[in-house]
Amino acid sequence: MKNIVTLLFVFCVGTGQAQNMLNPSFDSIYIGAIDRVLQWVTSDATLLTGNGDTVLPLNPNQFYDASGLQFSEIFYVGQQSDTSSHSAYALKLKSQNGYVKTDGSHYESYVYNGTHFYTDAQGYIDFSRGGIPFPYQPTKLKGLYQFVDSTLIGMNFGKCKVLLKKWNATKQQSDTIAYLESTTDFSPTNGWQNFEIPIPYFSTQLPDSLVVVFFANTRPDQKSTFWLDEVHFDYTGFGMADWTLNPNFVVYPNPSNALLHFKISNANFKQVKIYNATTACVLESAFINPLQIEHLEAGVYFIELKDNDGNVSTAKFVKQ
Repeated sequence: MKNIVTLLFVFCVGTGQAQNMLNPSFDSIYIGAIDRVLQWVTSDATLLTGNGDTVLPLNPNQFYDASGLQFSEIFYVGQQSDTSSHSAYALKLKSQNGYVKTDGSHYESYVYNGTHFYTDAQGYIDFSRGGIPFPYQPTKLKGLYQFVDSTLIGMNFGKCKVLLKKWNATKQQSDTIAYLESTTDFSPTNGWQNFEIPIPYFSTQLPDSLVVVFFANTRPDQKSTFWLDEVHFDYTGFGMADWTLNPNFVVYPNPSNALLHFKISNANFKQVKIYNATTACVLESAFINPLQIEHLEAGVYFIELKDNDGNVSTAKFVKQ
């Protein structure tokens, strides 16, 4: 096992920036892509603390730093790297149907975003208490997957959970802003397929953190394999689907909290508009560089510049 850990550590460090994420806010800035294995806590790391076929719990109600290899490394038990139709690296989740918890329930194979986690009263991971900072309102979870149910029993699927939450200082607890639990979207396939899952919102508040968990299947007592790649969020449900971002139009710093600077070849702009995630125009003025955005709330914004001929250039930025 020691040799495997060493090999995978080199792989993880060597990947550097993720190569096949479509949305950078899911990838290099906030969560770490599926390919960046060290950004995810894995069920394998906890499994190796077990005894025979029983996965022993950690200390109950405790915080754990998972930024090193102990909890974030992927071993060749339930999680592996593989290739996909679009890239050289994809996540491969294998069910660990031979393992149980101390109460006799089946132990699930999963990956969970972030570099820390909390345990519940029994000592197993409490997913709802972890996650990463994320002040955005995506509308869909999208990507590529394939799922093989080795037992062919039917009614077995890949599974994911997405939780957007916001800390409530008055209640001293997190409020649920949006929650997705997919139990039928990742059905058995004959190869790689696209998936697109809407995220249901329960509040209009801007979240402050995000939890994403992928499970090998919905039937942890059965054998299956679940592959994932190109995982990203979609914001187009708010009306931005037809926007074409100009690669030659750069706004910086990004994220920004006060002044937004523009780097673009066209110097004949006359108007600037800024839209929030719900497509509401929150700023309209004559073009000025840099532009004061200190008054905007934290979140994702789209900026539109129009020149004297009516041509439009757009970009996306984050207000901290």
